[in-house]
Amino acid sequence: MKKTYQIDKQRAAQEFRERARAVMDPLQLAIPLAEVMALVQQGLMSLALDVFTQLAEQMMEVGRRGVGGPQEPDQH
Repeated sequence: MKKTYQIDKQRAAQEFRERARAVMDPLQLAIPLAEVMALVQQGLMSLALDVFTQLAEQMMEVGRRGVGGPQEPDQH
């Protein structure tokens, strides 16, 4: 059994989607520059960490091959 507020929420969401499809006006958002810079910095740090991790993994693999030679595929 759905509560009245759940039905109203669904109806409001459906009405919003219908109105949004009908309007082609541009939407402009105001986002504080400090928040944008924090998100950019966070994204760049994440990217740098991913790149460093991949580089370290590749370097370890090259080192492993140098010590142990190429790994043979499993023979089952």
